[in-house]
Amino acid sequence: MAVRFRVSTGEEGEARAFSDPILTLICERAFPPGRPITMTLYTDRGQLALQAKTIGSRREIEQRYEVRVRMINLRRMERDLLQTLFLV
Repeated sequence: MAVRFRVSTGEEGEARAFSDPILTLICERAFPPGRPITMTLYTDRGQLALQAKTIGSRREIEQRYEVRVRMINLRRMERDLLQTLFLV
């Protein structure tokens, strides 16, 4: 399942996977490792504001990047919601 997101600096994309504490994003911009990111996920249950730090980016097809981020300040409710959204 893919969930739309928007970074506070305006970039948008899709969150594709969550394996606690790593969230995998697909977007049109790469982010350097260690960069803090504040984002909003748009789910069918409403918006979810999250904070993360990037682990790394790699180029995918069609000028898009897979960006892996480590979640920070993640509350139990948010963790449970992410695990529910991205059940394998």
